[in-house]
Amino acid sequence: MNVEVEIKIEIDNFDEVKAKVAAIGKLIKSIHQVDDYFIPSHRDFLLRNRTRPSGYAYGQTPIK
Repeated sequence: MNVEVEIKIEIDNFDEVKAKVAAIGKLIKSIHQVDDYFIPSHRDFLLRNRTRPSGYAYGQTPIK
């Protein structure tokens, strides 16, 4: 079973974070994707259209 976890945080030193992640894990796969975000004027959510080489993945995220 594949599980995708996405965490969004602001960091001050990306190179330091990359080095720490590389020290405790390894890259097993890299993918290219493009996200398009839409906010309908009559709704309180964000619609994401994610395009990957293998197809599409759709997501809906509440706006806070």
